[in-house]
Amino acid sequence: ITSSEALENEGSFWGGLGSQNQRTVGAKASVALSDSLSLKMGIQKNDSDGFFFNPNLGDHTSKRNELFANMGWIKEFGKNLLKVSHIFGENKNGNDLWNTDGSFTVLSDKLGKDDQTTHGHSIELTGPLSDQTHYLLIGSYSHSDQVVSYDEDWNSNDFWNTVPGWNRDYDFFRSYNRRKVNLHLKSILQHRWDRLDFSYGLHYYQKTEETDVNSFRNSMLRSALFADFVSDKVALLTNISYQFSKKSRINLSNRIEHQEIQYFDTNGFQSLKSNTPMAFNLLY
Repeated sequence: ITSSEALENEGSFWGGLGSQNQRTVGAKASVALSDSLSLKMGIQKNDSDGFFFNPNLGDHTSKRNELFANMGWIKEFGKNLLKVSHIFGENKNGNDLWNTDGSFTVLSDKLGKDDQTTHGHSIELTGPLSDQTHYLLIGSYSHSDQVVSYDEDWNSNDFWNTVPGWNRDYDFFRSYNRRKVNLHLKSILQHRWDRLDFSYGLHYYQKTEETDVNSFRNSMLRSALFADFVSDKVALLTNISYQFSKKSRINLSNRIEHQEIQYFDTNGFQSLKSNTPMAFNLLY
C-alpha cells in the first residue's frame, strides 16, 4: 500500500451460494479518519455442509464453519509511514472423510474435528533518514491453536462385529492438539548514490510448536505423546545494485543465516541441530 492509498474512502460487500449448502458473506472498508490516518477492516464468513453424509450420526460430518477478520491502521507522519495490522481466523470444521468404498457416505460413530483459531499482529515502519538513506522496520507475531481428531476405525462396533474372521469390537480414536507460535523481526537500511544502491539488514525468525497426541481404544486413553519443537533463525541480508543505463542493471544479493533446531518428546527422543547456509544471486 502506498501513502496515497492510505487516505481513500471505499467499501464493498459480497455474498455467494453453492452446492452442499455453501454460503459466503463478507465485507471490507477503508475509512480516512484524518488527513494522515486511515482505518482498514474486513470480515468474511464461510459455511458448508461438505461432501460427506454419515447415516450412523444422521448428519453431514465434514461441515465447514469458517470466520476470517482483519483490521489495520495506516498513519503518515512527515515522510514516514506506519502500518499496524491484526488478523483473526476461526475454523470449526468436521473431519469425517474416510470410508471403505470411496463414496460420499461415511459410517464412523465418532465425529472428528478440524478446528483452528489464529491471531496475528504486525507492525511496519518505513521512511527516510536522509536524502540517500531509507529504513524499513517490520515485526510480526502470530499464534494458532489447532485440534485435529478422527475416528481411526472408520465405522462402528456393530459393523466390525459382523466382519467374517474378525467378529469383535474395533474402536479407535485419535486426536492432535497443537499450538504454533511465529515471531518475525526484520530491519533494512537502503543507501542510494546516483546509480548505485546498497541495502543490508537483519532478519530474525522463531517458530515454536507444541503437540499433544492422544490415542483412545474403547473410549479409554491408550497412549499419549507430547512433543516440543523450537526453531531459531538469524539471517544477514545484503544487496548491491548498479544502473549502467536505462535498460541495463546488475544486481548482486547475498543471504547468510544461522539456524538452530531443538526437538524433544515424551518417548525419549531428543535432537539439536544447527546449520549456517549461504546463498548468492547475480542478476543482470
